Amino acid sequence: MADGWLSFLLLFMDVCPYLAIPTTTNSVSTTATPHPTTGVFRPSIIDDDEGRLTRDLFAGYNPKLRPVFHKRENVTVVLGMSVHQIIDVYEKDQIIKTSFWVRQIWYNPFLRWNETFYGGIKEINVSPLQVWTPDLVLYNNADASTDGSLENFKTRIIVSSDGKNMWLAPVIFSSSCTIKIKYFPFDDQYCSLKFGSWTFDGFHLDLKPEAPQASLSKFIPNGEWDLIGAPAIRNVLRYDCCPAPYPDVTFTLHLRRRVLFFLFNLIIPCFVIVVLTSLSFYLPPDSGERISVVITNLLAMTVFMLMVADILPPTSDEVSIISIFYSCSIIEVGIALLGTCIVLKYHFCSTSIHKMPPWVRFLVIECLGKVFCRQEHTNDQEDSKSDTIKLDNCKHKLENGLKDPLIKQCNFFGKFGVRERVRSSGMKTTDGGSNLSMTQDDEGRGRGGTPYSSHRNMDDIIAAEASSNSTVFALLSRQESMVKNLEILAHAQRCQDEEDREKNEWKLAASILDNFFCWLFLMSIFISSIVLYVRVTEAHSVNSS
Repeated sequence: MADGWLSFLLLFMDVCPYLAIPTTTNSVSTTATPHPTTGVFRPSIIDDDEGRLTRDLFAGYNPKLRPVFHKRENVTVVLGMSVHQIIDVYEKDQIIKTSFWVRQIWYNPFLRWNETFYGGIKEINVSPLQVWTPDLVLYNNADASTDGSLENFKTRIIVSSDGKNMWLAPVIFSSSCTIKIKYFPFDDQYCSLKFGSWTFDGFHLDLKPEAPQASLSKFIPNGEWDLIGAPAIRNVLRYDCCPAPYPDVTFTLHLRRRVLFFLFNLIIPCFVIVVLTSLSFYLPPDSGERISVVITNLLAMTVFMLMVADILPPTSDEVSIISIFYSCSIIEVGIALLGTCIVLKYHFCSTSIHKMPPWVRFLVIECLGKVFCRQEHTNDQEDSKSDTIKLDNCKHKLENGLKDPLIKQCNFFGKFGVRERVRSSGMKTTDGGSNLSMTQDDEGRGRGGTPYSSHRNMDDIIAAEASSNSTVFALLSRQESMVKNLEILAHAQRCQDEEDREKNEWKLAASILDNFFCWLFLMSIFISSIVLYVRVTEAHSVNSS
């Protein structure tokens, strides 16, 4: 007994030099004195509960072994997620980049202690290299710089006195996500992040979600996407390689695209271009600007189509709404271009080279002309016909003038001669005209006169007749030349009338086809708008369900 008290007294005397009890309300001194040998400052009285706990807790502990008492037991790991931010969605590469706050919770029976023995310490923070950690990985990892493992975090693990281990870490995941482009840009996307153990099966490690869905309380809104929800589902799969079950937890991000950007930058400009294309049908063909307007609009549509193709992934599984919209718009502008080319071809068609085929006249002028109430104008044709009739009447009058009695008489004189006709007529008066010969009484009466008076009168008559005959022949030749010239003019007028008629037919056909293509263009816009509206309402109903 005396030896025990002696030992206690010596120990008390050794400790007394290091005790410096201040006059404070705390029972433990916070003053620091240098170590007598090393010179390192240490508290006067060391509160070494956490140190003792750490030494006692990890003495003989092997972090490579699963924290179970029996090899047939499994370790249950609870996985929780808090979505912090959607950094970007790469539609073309089908990759989503997100920021998460990850929580892993499991129980380690080898890391428990009695709080009362260690100053009431309830938890400590330790390095992840000191304890066993689950080998959870992101199955659909798309980041080439990491393997998607959750055991490479640098943050410390919180170990509680009841054996609970909680590992909190912020992490940025790049995961593959199948982009459904059917209803783009009125689409919802569902991107899954699948977590599970890479080596442990369900008999050794069981994985469960912390909550039915990931937490959205700390989510930072994105300018392009709205996060609707992030449900968590536990799946148990069996692979062909292994008979044991493999549990996993899949978080599905429900994203809804904000359509305002695409509406004002892709859809409305395209619709305005299509509407402006319809104005080309109101330009006259002679202006020469119709085809330039249509081709310019077609090139603009092509540029917008390339912009959309640069956004969407090159997949052949589905066709997006906006691709259908641009395809329909390009087809509609193509119809306008086709109609413009045909109209200009018909309007400026050369009648000397191209004659209108009967089937074109039947289909366009007769059939489509009745539909669009466009018939051939007859006023110009009647005017041209009246001009031709006037020329023909004038020619016929000149030709009928050749049958005048004076001209007949002249022709008769020129054929038989004056003397023979006078003798044969007995000097009678002819055609009710003046006396051209003498009777027997006149001749007897003249016997007492100048002996050769009858011969002189006959010569005078022949001379006058010859003079009048030459005048008539001059008039006749001039009349014949006039008739020939009128025939040439009438023929030229008929050719001109025929050419004008054919030109008017081609222009009428061009005008009818212009109306036809204009209505076809407007009907195609109307039908495509109805189809797109049905697709958009279908997209909203699918997304809401």
